[in-house]
Amino acid sequence: MVSPKKSCFTALMYEMAAFGDLVQFVHAYGEQWSQGALWPHFTRYAFDRENNKRISEWSLEFYEKYIGPYSYTTRDLGIIYVPSGKLCWFAAGSGKRRIFAICNYVNQRLLKPFHDWLMSILRIIPMDGTFNQVRPLEYIAGKKEYYSFDLKSATDRWPLLYQFELVQSLFDRSFASSVVNSALGCNVFDVPFVKKPTRLSFVAGQPLGYYSSWPLFALSHHLLVWYSAEQVYPYRYFTDYAILGDDVVIADRRVASAYSANLERLGVSISHGKSLISKSGAYEFAKKFRIKGGTVDLSPVSLSSLRNFFHPYGLLAIAGTYRGKECRGIFEVLAL
Repeated sequence: MVSPKKSCFTALMYEMAAFGDLVQFVHAYGEQWSQGALWPHFTRYAFDRENNKRISEWSLEFYEKYIGPYSYTTRDLGIIYVPSGKLCWFAAGSGKRRIFAICNYVNQRLLKPFHDWLMSILRIIPMDGTFNQVRPLEYIAGKKEYYSFDLKSATDRWPLLYQFELVQSLFDRSFASSVVNSALGCNVFDVPFVKKPTRLSFVAGQPLGYYSSWPLFALSHHLLVWYSAEQVYPYRYFTDYAILGDDVVIADRRVASAYSANLERLGVSISHGKSLISKSGAYEFAKKFRIKGGTVDLSPVSLSSLRNFFHPYGLLAIAGTYRGKECRGIFEVLAL
């Protein structure tokens, strides 16, 4: 057994050993590219399939020849098993239990460049609210008919195959296999908060907590709306909608109908009891309820926000979020 060298990064050797186990877990399938193809630093360009395939081949060969054989293993550390991640939960304000993943550090860092690229794409999509929740509402303002759909467990049921096809259409199948199937899909998570501790992998849904998981889901959600609009209005640039993750508002009846049908094909259902379909100019988006074509915000004031009223900064925060007629005067004075 090789005794590990001393380092100030005490956990890094364990993270490397866990990453090596993940790569071996992927190689056991024998039908996909491992996340080792993401290791070397190369610049990939969308729609450059030939060079992207060549880069993936070079990268995987480099990892298997120069990195993998010299990385820490569980045998080097004198242990049997190193957890590559675990699922945790917290109680959200609405009483729901939110599940998130604590990920392998090496796997996480390999996904960071792709995550940054996806976020840069979302930033330039006008109908996306990731960076500005108000901006996409400008494109649906003044309408009469709105379809605010509430997707039932969308982040848990969003098909991995659909995301794979999106990435491979942009780059190539080798890169999509490395990112979606291996780095995101073939992860082994410990689940310590159940009666019988177990391990699992994601074959559908999003391992929230991993880089690129959220923006890839958001971009694929946009693609679904675009595809639905293309079915109804061929060759038309459709902008009458707003998306923030799994929140969606569509201001067109025909596109909303096609979107609902396409969701069913993906195996994702709509919670009709929580959805809002209005023909009088009302919709809900990003926890905000608006009427009169989105020009009037009737969202309730948060009790936690009101608890900060005794502090000037707390009042300014309330003023920036809730601008009621009764409080406008004092808010404007405090803002000066």
